[in-house]
Amino acid sequence: RSPAPSSPPPPEVVTAPVDPAIKVAACRKAAQQAKEVLQGPLEYRVVGTDQPAPVRREPMVQAEEVGKLRHGQAVLGYPGGGWLQLCSGASLDTRLVGSWVFIGTRLAARWAELSVTTRFAEAIEVSWPGLTKEKRVAYSVEWRTAEGAAQPLGGHKVSRESKAVVSGLPGGSQVRLRVAARVLSEFSVETQDPSADEQDVRLFGPWAQEPTAAALPENLEEVQELERDPFGQERGGCVSSGCWAYSAHQPEGEHELGLNSIPPSMVRCARCGAGYDEHARGQELTGRLGRALASYEVLHSAVFVRGSRSTKGARLGALRKGTVVLGRREGCWLRLGSESLKEAAPATAGDAEAAGWVLIDGSSLGLGQLLGPKAASAARP
Repeated sequence: RSPAPSSPPPPEVVTAPVDPAIKVAACRKAAQQAKEVLQGPLEYRVVGTDQPAPVRREPMVQAEEVGKLRHGQAVLGYPGGGWLQLCSGASLDTRLVGSWVFIGTRLAARWAELSVTTRFAEAIEVSWPGLTKEKRVAYSVEWRTAEGAAQPLGGHKVSRESKAVVSGLPGGSQVRLRVAARVLSEFSVETQDPSADEQDVRLFGPWAQEPTAAALPENLEEVQELERDPFGQERGGCVSSGCWAYSAHQPEGEHELGLNSIPPSMVRCARCGAGYDEHARGQELTGRLGRALASYEVLHSAVFVRGSRSTKGARLGALRKGTVVLGRREGCWLRLGSESLKEAAPATAGDAEAAGWVLIDGSSLGLGQLLGPKAASAARP
């Protein structure tokens, strides 16, 4: 028999080079737009290596070098297309006004310099100077897991103020953070035209790597009782952060939070950083778990659904390999959403207070990984 004909190789994708003149024009247009929208030039500081940053006549690396900025020098300018067009002011040589410096990792925007206020097990509270002259600005703190992380993750937190608690971070880990800003133009404010946002100015600060606080102790046999707030009220999950249970845990050497240490209004969850009063009173009903649900697939031949976060908990049902469910991760366990619980444990149907958990990682029992993340679209709540 003659061999079957092989498929033709896919066509090679060739990206046409962009005309440098077009790039330069785009940078100039973006910088001019920033000049028209912002209330004044922005301050940047030369960072990175100890080497001076080159200043070029045009916003392109091939352009003539017309000067240098020393390490630590502060300059003013308008950003455009990843470059900064220099303005007069500070200690800048007047001959460099109107010239360009590549921002990259060499310039850091003063308004976006992050400072860590408080670290939590799965959250970091940060602040930044902000764009104090701008009245129509919205911020977003973006986060990513550190480079080389086994499971790359990321997200963002929107804020109208120059501070935010960024939650939902991997516990006890290193994360990268940066703040972005969107300054609305007058055209955006005055019109409902969807294309109006093209007139807005978007700014980005430098990435900074920061650690969270140490991860909270996570045991296979989870404590069933919820922790209590300063007034003795049991507290469950937090909708705003997706935190699954309030934690009053404090690292060694720190005093327990309570009425005799700080005002109750300032007591916050050691896991997510949200106030204790943002957490549910008692354990939430399964039907009210909300947006904190995520999709998981059963990887083991079968897993038990239990009535508590314990391998000794009552068996409510079982899930077979390949089943996809929705639930909220709670330490080593996945608490099933209402529909997934009904399918796995039909006897719980009609019981509003019924709850079921499945062990995620059975390594300590010699079973390996029992559940794994799955695309959300395939699951039932």
